[in-house]
Amino acid sequence: MTGEPSQPAKGEKLRAQVLRNTLSNTIGKIVTLGVWFFLTPFLLHQLGASDYGLWILITSIVAYGSLLDFGVANAITKYVAQYHAEGQIEQAHSLVATALWLYMGLGLVAIALGAVLAPILPTLLQLPPEQHATASWLTLLSALALGVSLPSATTISVLRGGYHRDDVVHRRDDRRVADGRRAGGHGRGECAGHFGHAASGRVAH
Repeated sequence: MTGEPSQPAKGEKLRAQVLRNTLSNTIGKIVTLGVWFFLTPFLLHQLGASDYGLWILITSIVAYGSLLDFGVANAITKYVAQYHAEGQIEQAHSLVATALWLYMGLGLVAIALGAVLAPILPTLLQLPPEQHATASWLTLLSALALGVSLPSATTISVLRGGYHRDDVVHRRDDRRVADGRRAGGHGRGECAGHFGHAASGRVAH
């Protein structure tokens, strides 16, 4: 049919897509490692060993909240790709809308859990009294960041599943790294680390 691309053209497009996503993935990892190689000593100097250690501790705990994802993001990527390939656009729209509502609910759960933990976590961790206020702010703001970032997984999954645009996702992640996410973070927990860093500086100063 004249309106459809030929088989060689499809193959060429697929190869270009694979190459683009592979390069973006590699470059993204290199940028992340490079930025944190220089940024970690800077943060340690600015916050001091005690506050930096507190920041890492609290944001590492809050990062476990990313388990609230429950694998929904992977399901979106899989089924959006499947529906897109089969031309079932309405089903894809319905899936994305349902996932977004689910993520918004999970985000509210994460924020609520953070609000409950904020006053008691410093005591549970047996932190010095002078660090209680900072730890509470870190917990609350990190949980807030996690709750806000959970729904963004929907957009990322659609980009990966429906459009195979890992390069766009990695450019987004690289900008977040450059903005000062926590070293050693995992997924959405890194966003929580960025908010936590702001809280640490605010309370400590």
